[in-house]
Amino acid sequence: MADNWKTFEHDADLYPNLKYSAIQDSRTRPEHQKWHGIILPVNHPFWNTHLPPNDYGCRCTVIQTDDTADKHAPEADSIKDVFKNNPAKTGKLWHEIVYEKNFTDKQELRAIRTTIREWFAPTLNKIKRANLFFVKYQQGQSTVTQHILVDTTKSDYEEVLEVATAFANQGKQAELLPEIDYSERKLRNKILQKYKEFTKNPDLRVNDLYYDVKAPKSVGKITKNANTASEQGIAIIHTKYFKLDRISMDEKAEGIFESEFYHHSQVYFFTTGKLHHFTK
Repeated sequence: MADNWKTFEHDADLYPNLKYSAIQDSRTRPEHQKWHGIILPVNHPFWNTHLPPNDYGCRCTVIQTDDTADKHAPEADSIKDVFKNNPAKTGKLWHEIVYEKNFTDKQELRAIRTTIREWFAPTLNKIKRANLFFVKYQQGQSTVTQHILVDTTKSDYEEVLEVATAFANQGKQAELLPEIDYSERKLRNKILQKYKEFTKNPDLRVNDLYYDVKAPKSVGKITKNANTASEQGIAIIHTKYFKLDRISMDEKAEGIFESEFYHHSQVYFFTTGKLHHFTK
């Protein structure tokens, strides 16, 4: 957002106001939902402290507009002090030094990713795709590469990495993919090449096919998890919480293929460090 601020100021005679826009889904914070639709002048003090992102992983944005501005800005709110900043004006990434707040490792990683996305999004769009990935694991000529924006603090990161490693051990090229908001079309097109779903985020890309990893808590939830995964890509069921023998996997795969909500002709099970492949 900071990289657009000069444009906002330059175009103020045509679009004198900015409109706060929050993603309208269950992941958006209530506070940010409350700001959705607010219209204020470009030079209003509100934008000195509320220019997105306004928290870790914030997906909000602002839009130039010539619509009538609201008469009053929102009252005092609970936005974190770290984010009460307009980097384009202050020249600082943060309102204060974040490490003085005793951040955990996870919070520091989120802060880094937020900064990369916000400040370097235009640059990321120009960098060659291959240079946005680094090698995480290598077996002969096969590799697991990871995009620089992958969230390693997510609860399923280790399971996704295990599956990717198993693919590499089979002689395949596996890529760990980041979550990219649907509004970042250029970056999505660069990273998720030939991916037809505009709002989904698969976990893996292996030899040009997309996969999503799920670790259901019980055997009874396998088909439901596979159906959910199939919205992102080919389902891979990680048996982290239970054990399945080959006969049981055959039966579960058959049940998955019989589901009207499963969209692919193949499915994988990952158990005891190995991938088991089933086709319809």
